[in-house]
Amino acid sequence: MEVKIQVLNPKIAADAWDLVWPLLAPAVEQGLNTDNSETILESVVKEQRVLLLATVDGKIKGCSLLSFKDGLNRTLDIQFLGGKRIKDWSEQMNMAIDTVAKAEGCKTIIALGRKARSRIWKDYHDTSVIVTGN
Repeated sequence: MEVKIQVLNPKIAADAWDLVWPLLAPAVEQGLNTDNSETILESVVKEQRVLLLATVDGKIKGCSLLSFKDGLNRTLDIQFLGGKRIKDWSEQMNMAIDTVAKAEGCKTIIALGRKARSRIWKDYHDTSVIVTGN
């Protein structure tokens, strides 16, 4: 099984969106923000966010949407991670995220997600619990 992680070129993002969005949509729909297909695609095309693609044997199986926050320390925010058979490519995705963070001068990587996602990010640790209500 050959796994590759690559940055989606913003110039071809719109052409690939029909393949990418179905993988990302479930994560976005469970999220706590107002993002949708159009706002995410626009932010990737405008290079405001980075979209990493995971391919397994040449087929797109997942993706991770990243953004950067400047403050006391530059931070990489893993906004969404979605796809199929995540365990097949999560290790390589984690390494790619670390590489992007270092290249961008980030001192911290943060992610907001379900407790189960902590199994994917084994090298990270939980620092808070967020409670929401309807």
